[in-house]
Amino acid sequence: YRFDLYLIDNSPFSQTSDEIVAGGTTSLDLSVLAERTFVYKFPNYISALSRLAPGALQKLIAIEASRKLQQRIAGDINKLGYDACFIHACRYSLSVPIAQWLKIPSVYFAQETKRIYYESRLISKLRLENDRWASMRSILEKPYRMLDRRRDRVAVKSADLILCNSEYSRRELSSAYQVNPTLCYLGISPETFSDVLVNDSNLKNQRNGIISVISVGALDPIKGHDLAVSALGEASRETKVDTELTIVFERETSGYRGYLTDLAARSGVKLDFQKGISDQELARRYSLADLVICAAHSEPFGLTVNEAFSCGTPVVAVDEGGYLETVKDGYNGFLVKRDPMEMAKAIVKVKNGELGISPQELREETLKHWSWDQTASNVAKSFESIIKKF
Repeated sequence: YRFDLYLIDNSPFSQTSDEIVAGGTTSLDLSVLAERTFVYKFPNYISALSRLAPGALQKLIAIEASRKLQQRIAGDINKLGYDACFIHACRYSLSVPIAQWLKIPSVYFAQETKRIYYESRLISKLRLENDRWASMRSILEKPYRMLDRRRDRVAVKSADLILCNSEYSRRELSSAYQVNPTLCYLGISPETFSDVLVNDSNLKNQRNGIISVISVGALDPIKGHDLAVSALGEASRETKVDTELTIVFERETSGYRGYLTDLAARSGVKLDFQKGISDQELARRYSLADLVICAAHSEPFGLTVNEAFSCGTPVVAVDEGGYLETVKDGYNGFLVKRDPMEMAKAIVKVKNGELGISPQELREETLKHWSWDQTASNVAKSFESIIKKF
């Protein structure tokens, strides 16, 4: 296999192309693996316009500019005789429309549906609870969203083959778009997410007087960090032991950090925000934690679960979405209802050692079933199958 890499500059109003190619948005420099790398930049007038626009319009400007760039990219790809095109999600529009302009087979790895349209009640409820202006914005954005929803359907259905990350995602994508995705589980990097700290019992013993927990995901209500805070508050009251929660995130929704800070103060939970830390630092924190809480609403897959397992750390997760496919209740963690009291009981069980699996066994069991080699093999098979059909 040989491949060329086509990138759209990460944002019309942030990073430069050089930063992206050099790994500014990923831990792996893909340009080293590609024979050639092509970076398409937004026109200068788009960058200037986006800086002047209010936040709500910036995303719209980026999406429209990206569509025009993708038409241009598709034209260039069609001229160069490729066998297939592998399409990934866009940070702004999620689904990527390029497939509708391609003349070669395309494989789209769909990590999730565009949930604002297919889980609108949940999204609206969470936004209204944490943002008093959400309702007004929703009304103003309605005309554009009608157009965007139609475009989203066309973008997804234009791909010749769709991959998805879980059985849960397969059902959701099938229902939303009337497509038949192929399951392709995501793997983990055992070298990065290592148990190197797990075997040092002194590191764990230093924290016996505290319940230390990590929650990973954007500072957004959809990720359920508030449930983690409330559950730890209940666990602290039950055990009379101090609790601390570290939230690791890359991006944040305005106002949610303040909401969590106030909730933690009322709940008696020590709260630590860590933005943009390296995978190596994340692995270290996984290893030192008593457990990881995964409380996102209907999480499509939840790679955090297997990262934690690879570091020898158990998980307490809500019994929703992709978590049901990785967490074995009572074995490598606990699955609970979306209820602070029930989650608190599971936290205490983990702290008291009621799971029968050791950190080493947890890691070994995970590495047997969740490897990037298997993921890569499944992706390669998808290319072979779609090329044969053309």
